[in-house]
Amino acid sequence: MSSPHPAMTFLGNDTLVYDHLMANRRTALLMVAVKLKLFTRIADSVPATMTAKQLATEHGLSLRGADAMLVGLCSMGLLHRLPAAEAGQSSSSLSTDFTYSESYRLSLQAERQLVTHKSTYLGHLINMDSIGYLTPDNLLKSLQADKPQVHGENTDPWEKQEQSKELNTMFTLGMRSISIVAATALRQQAETFAHQKVVLDVGAGPGVHIAEVLKEWPAMRAIYFELPQVCKINRPYLQEQGVLDRIEMVEGSMFTDPYPTHHKASGAAVDTVLLSQILHDWPIHVGCTLLQKAFTALQSGGLLVIHEKLLANDRSGPVSTAMVSIDMLFWTEGQQFTAEQLHAMLHAAGFEQPKTIPTVEYWSITVARKPLTS
Repeated sequence: MSSPHPAMTFLGNDTLVYDHLMANRRTALLMVAVKLKLFTRIADSVPATMTAKQLATEHGLSLRGADAMLVGLCSMGLLHRLPAAEAGQSSSSLSTDFTYSESYRLSLQAERQLVTHKSTYLGHLINMDSIGYLTPDNLLKSLQADKPQVHGENTDPWEKQEQSKELNTMFTLGMRSISIVAATALRQQAETFAHQKVVLDVGAGPGVHIAEVLKEWPAMRAIYFELPQVCKINRPYLQEQGVLDRIEMVEGSMFTDPYPTHHKASGAAVDTVLLSQILHDWPIHVGCTLLQKAFTALQSGGLLVIHEKLLANDRSGPVSTAMVSIDMLFWTEGQQFTAEQLHAMLHAAGFEQPKTIPTVEYWSITVARKPLTS
């Protein structure tokens, strides 16, 4: 008689679902480590290492908790365990009195992105996410209501942000930290920017994109177009980057105000519009309106540059970009696009010759031109 419960057959190492379940532990651990400034503490130490005992003593953690934290961060590739001989320890991870004695140093990526005084520091973005942490309950609410839940139900996140200098500053710093690598990659787009004279940066946010472009092309001028409070927050950064003297800061809303068409000091017409990390925040019909406004602002033959993290055309990934669409449900009203979708939107707005060029990591630029008038 055959068994009513046939034996299960496993194909290979079936860890996919379990690893996805464990992913939120990695996120929480990373957020706590950034909150404790653990990576900066290790980087600034002599030698640049840490043991569980040191971590527990400095932050009031249990020894078991400190050890689990360091082992976890090591498993994530953010720390490296020193060989016992190099650390001056026995080969056992436990000393005779059962105090954990392993030493850890930063990985190259942690040193680059998780040390506070590095220009590529991502901690501001991580701290921003920790305040509006995505839980299963509020994700379900977002999926059902099709509305942001980051600041609670029936709360417009942009209005909430405008009312709070703290939230506005945190958002700006978060966007700057996630954009610095991608903005630096814009400097390598000589074919795109080499002949452009005046760039209008719409919804310029932290200013990092236009700052990097201006550093590469000293003859270029720019218009930074943003809400008044965002202009105020970012003026010191642009001054610090040495580009403020070539930028006209124009206060206004990209939704309700006309876009500037000329750089007043030079009198030159806008020949380039930059939309970086803008379109994915809004419903498609709003994005189409913004593209139409950009088309109107540009001179004949002008260039539009869209800077976004894009999905593959079959929308199969990459997974980190697909997860940004989940973020958008929780934070805004938008979604991530494919290159084909952007090209269709650009054609609908009147642009010609759309082309998408991968730049760095998950980022791409999509460029198109306003037709020349006869």
